[in-house]
Amino acid sequence: VCMPMELEFCQSEVPYNRTTFPNYLGQQNVTMIEESDIHANVSLLADTACHEYVKFLYCHMAVPECVKDGVRGQPLCRTVCEEVRQTCSMEIQEIGFEFTKSTCDGIFPDSVQKDTCKLIKEFDCSFDVDTCGWMAGNNSLAEVLQSRNDSELGMYLSLNGVSSKPTSPTMYTDDKCLKLDYWLRGDGSKLSVYVSGPGDSIFFTWRQSDDDYEDGMGWSSVRLNINKGWPWFKVSLDAYVADGGKVGVDDVTLSDGSCEGQVSPGCVEIEFERCLSMPYNFTTYPNLLGWEKDPALSIAPGSFQAFDPIADCHPDLQFFLCSVIFPECTPTGTRLPCRSFCEEVTAACTARANAIGLRWGPDACFTFPEADDPQGCVAPEAATPDCQPIPIERCQNMSYSETSFPNWLGWQGPADAVANATLVFGALDQISDCHKDLDLFLCSLYFPSCTLATGVKFPCRSFCDEINDACAVPAL
Repeated sequence: VCMPMELEFCQSEVPYNRTTFPNYLGQQNVTMIEESDIHANVSLLADTACHEYVKFLYCHMAVPECVKDGVRGQPLCRTVCEEVRQTCSMEIQEIGFEFTKSTCDGIFPDSVQKDTCKLIKEFDCSFDVDTCGWMAGNNSLAEVLQSRNDSELGMYLSLNGVSSKPTSPTMYTDDKCLKLDYWLRGDGSKLSVYVSGPGDSIFFTWRQSDDDYEDGMGWSSVRLNINKGWPWFKVSLDAYVADGGKVGVDDVTLSDGSCEGQVSPGCVEIEFERCLSMPYNFTTYPNLLGWEKDPALSIAPGSFQAFDPIADCHPDLQFFLCSVIFPECTPTGTRLPCRSFCEEVTAACTARANAIGLRWGPDACFTFPEADDPQGCVAPEAATPDCQPIPIERCQNMSYSETSFPNWLGWQGPADAVANATLVFGALDQISDCHKDLDLFLCSLYFPSCTLATGVKFPCRSFCDEINDACAVPAL
């Protein structure tokens, strides 16, 4: 039943005046709301001014709109909830109340469709009146909005002389389909689409140039999947406008789920000889390092040669370099190296790479997708492991009996592993009581479990953290 909204806290925060109970929080009346811990905590959160829509979001949960008896009004989209939650995460933690991702997931639909839920910042834009939520530097509307040839089609966003990349509002949900119309003029003019996310992650998604533009006289459209697994993303448009050329964009939309039909990522054949043996034939530019085609083909030989002195640090080092410098390009987008594969190569090679002056940061794998990512990722097929008996008596009472090399520390054979393990075990015997499984941990590092069925298994990160917490100080 619809009733007047009597919660004073929300009466000037939402554009409606009728609500219904129970609300999204399971509360039956205004008294229950006002006496609840969440109401007190949201009041404190609003006072911090961490986000302008704290009260707006909460009021949509506590006193949802009622349009007629038994029918609630349109909810907010989940991205709105996630924006407030992520922006205010520090304040939420300091206040000490539970506002987690599951809070947003359980109440608001994961959608950007106007007929499903309400957005605060519009991603979609026809550019007929303004640039919507897209930021386009300091250019005036008169400079960036121009009329299409057919007046019935309205205006479009001109990228000629734009001082910075037009960038979308931040979206806080994933698995979306980006669609836009574009127009290119001039030999060499180019339009690129980038997706950026946490940690300054920027990935090239698509490029079209006038050189390979099939419909040089009219407008074309492209659909691109955005599924990075990030908590948020933005889309940026970058244009290179040749002398006398023009580049324009129109009717940008974001919809739920993957794009239907063929997607156009601009794939080209791999030309670099050392990567011709990869299990794919097509790549795209710029690559994950931002290199265009000519620089990539020019820099790659020297880059690969620089790593040749440590080529034995991991059997798939060259595969990894190829997957970064010449990433796989498919009809549905660029496939990145799998995060677990990157972490494996990084753990084995970073120290030796840095020792010879090659920069290899420990956080290089953060932005790569997990192996179960819906879009997939690139990793070598697991080879049949060369399992052999554990060569040191101290580790022969483990729950497994065979190991393989190189081990987690990069040692290539049993002789090096036994010699180093003997020294380490001897040095740590004096603190062997710091954790009951210290021996198991050390054995699993130097002599990891190996079976034909499961391959080589290294210790879990949580186990490593547990040992480190218990034994690091005693070891010092």
